[in-house]
Amino acid sequence: MQTGAGHSDANGDGDNGIDAIANENHEHQVKNIKHQAVTPPSADNPFPNLCVQDVFQHSLNCIINTGIIPFNMKIHDDEMEGEAYPESEIIKVRGKDVEIDLPSKTWKPHALQWCQAYAAMVSVKT
Repeated sequence: MQTGAGHSDANGDGDNGIDAIANENHEHQVKNIKHQAVTPPSADNPFPNLCVQDVFQHSLNCIINTGIIPFNMKIHDDEMEGEAYPESEIIKVRGKDVEIDLPSKTWKPHALQWCQAYAAMVSVKT
């Protein structure tokens, strides 16, 4: 049997092989979950009215457009106290150590946006 990438399926069972791997991963991970589930936050709008939401959006746009990088969120390189975020992480996959790349060029722009949004949220809420 051929997979979508043009490689033959070693097990010959198509998606069932993927399901087996997913089930194996689930069984391995569920043993490590030792905490009670948390209640997810409500999907309600965090702003009391549309005017405050508009102020937040305007503040966020100003922060992003001016390139402000908030302090006290460890997004500034000089806040890392000589440390650097790791560019890779070792995780166990089927009992073997596998190195997973965590390139900062991928995650850091998203982290920066989150920090900027948080800073805008705090400025609107206070």
